[in-house]
Amino acid sequence: GTRSRVRRTRWLSRTVTFTFLGLFVALGLGLWWGKDSIAHAVAKRIPVEMEEKIGEAAFGSHAAANQLVKDEAVLEDFEKLSAPLIEAIGSTRYTFKFHIIEDPTLNAFALPGGTMAIHTGLLLKAGSAEEVLGVMAHELAHVVEQHSMRNLVEMVGLYAILSGLFGDVSGIAAVLVNNAPYLLSMKFSRDHEREADAVGFGYLMKANIDPRGMVNFFETIQKEQAEAEGPDMNGALSILSTHPATQERIDTLNALIKEKAGSGPYRKLGLDFETFQGNLRDALNK
Repeated sequence: GTRSRVRRTRWLSRTVTFTFLGLFVALGLGLWWGKDSIAHAVAKRIPVEMEEKIGEAAFGSHAAANQLVKDEAVLEDFEKLSAPLIEAIGSTRYTFKFHIIEDPTLNAFALPGGTMAIHTGLLLKAGSAEEVLGVMAHELAHVVEQHSMRNLVEMVGLYAILSGLFGDVSGIAAVLVNNAPYLLSMKFSRDHEREADAVGFGYLMKANIDPRGMVNFFETIQKEQAEAEGPDMNGALSILSTHPATQERIDTLNALIKEKAGSGPYRKLGLDFETFQGNLRDALNK
């Protein structure tokens, strides 16, 4: 009678509670395991104008403390150097903008919306134009694949993900722009690095630029790492703090080169790289 009804009510109540708890945990785990895919879905919905605003906010926070190279001849040559790569990427979404920052560290970064900066330390340390273009191809792949945007969406959390997926994307605009300065200290995941390597390699192949430059630059970084004293990441190794260069990535790229690249002939770049480096040194000493 009454006792069995009470028992049944309790049992039903517990079942409903545990079912909801189970669904909540499953939803949480689903969001955790699929967070990159979900962040990617949100990033795709963000208008390019908002991405540009986020990139400009991040760049402004970094470039304010650094001097931009303004020498027109150097910048013109750099445009010439990057033109074949930009043409091969053929992005309809992004207009890439390049800056050279006077900074002795071995670094380069590209930001949401297509702003890219390359440090003078990297340009002067590179052994060839192909090495510089290899770095650029990798960096611009991060932009096109929206890796920074995905990181940012994940960082601002569940609210951004849910409102970005189910609500008005512009609602999270202010939150994303406010967090933009953190982009430059964020590390890319190994999966994002592998994807940027593979996509960047594809850009180089499409532009008929020797992809071995990409590998040579990784090897330069490894050599610098071996020669560095202690775990100092601020000098020549600053690129490693956000882009760990692993032997595994070098091996993967070498396998791609063996499988897909052959041995050329590759595009002859219409720029004498050593002369470019000399002009850059002169501009820095003015």
